[in-house]
Formats: sequence, C-alpha cells, structure tokens
Amino acid sequence: MNLPTSRVLSCVVARGGVEQFLESYLFRLRRPALEHPAFTKYWASLKLTSRKHYVLRRGERGFSRAMMAAGLHVAGVYDTAELTAKIAEQDDGFLRIMLRHGAYVDSRFAAERNELLAGRGLKWREATLAHVTDVLKKWPAHSSFPYAMIHLTGYPLLKKSANLKDQAWRLAYLSAVRRGDLPPPSPATLAEIHAKEALQ
Repeated sequence: MNLPTSRVLSCVVARGGVEQFLESYLFRLRRPALEHPAFTKYWASLKLTSRKHYVLRRGERGFSRAMMAAGLHVAGVYDTAELTAKIAEQDDGFLRIMLRHGAYVDSRFAAERNELLAGRGLKWREATLAHVTDVLKKWPAHSSFPYAMIHLTGYPLLKKSANLKDQAWRLAYLSAVRRGDLPPPSPATLAEIHAKEALQ
C-alpha cells in the first residue's frame, strides 16, 4: 500500500457520531510519535479495564483524542474521498464486479445494488457512483467494497468480529475469491476464514 506519512496510522478509522477515531487492530507509529511526551503521558495514565465500553472510550477514542490534541497527525491507511475518486476512474466492468461483491447489511442499499446489477443505460454509471457515495457516507469502505479496496489500495485486512457487517465483509471477500475476481490468500488463511464462517 502507498501509506500516508502520518505520525500515527491505523488500518481502520471508525466514526462515533461526528467524531472519527482510530481502531486499535494495527498501528504504525513513527519515532516522533513514540518519543512525544503526550504518547508517554497517555499510556502512563491509562486505566486498564476488561469492559469493552471503557476499552473503546478510554483506549481507541481516548488515544486518538490525545494524539490529535498534541498536534500529531492521525490517519487511516486509506482516505475515503481519494478511494471514491479512484473508483470513479474505473470502467463499467470494474464497477459491476465491485457491486457484485459488495458487502451489505442495509436492505435499502442491497436493493439498490441489485437494481444496478440488473440495469444498463446511459445513466447507469452515474447512478452507480451515486450509490457508492451514499454507501460510504454510512459504512466504511474497507468492509463495503472489498474488491475495490484490494484492487485499488492493496488493503490487507479482514476482521474476525462476529458483527453482521464484518461477517458480510468476509462473505463478500470469499465470493470474489471463489469467482476468481480476487486472488486467494494462503491456504491456512483461507481455511481460517471458512472455519470462522462455519461458526456463525
């Protein structure tokens, strides 16, 4: 991936209301961040807990707030606006494959996708790009359009979470692999994904 030069970088940027924060699956921290007094102060003062609510509030949100308050540039590995622009540069064949392997948990968006896949015409492309924009206003790009994410950014992540969105993401990824639209991962990784879905 062509990674941003941010001092603090995460694979996932989440939204909580109007606030954006870094999820803690994987960080890349540059030396100026590691050696910054705000970094040391944050970890020294963090109260440990086993309750997920407080882990998220104090950890992911608290860490992001502390780093930004210290003037450190915080970002995700991809920018949604830049990705949307890259998608708009692709041909109609790419867009159809992207839609086919979209991950939807919102019935309205899923119905729109099905209509687009069944349709053609002069305004099809315009409607498809509008659909992408609307989906990405509500849902993260990495778990909505894995075909586009992997082809256009090289995004290397699947989440193991049992929530419906992440399950839909994994199933969409497997669909793309089965059809040969995405290269398969290693046999061990593929077996792990299949085993995870068998338990859902």
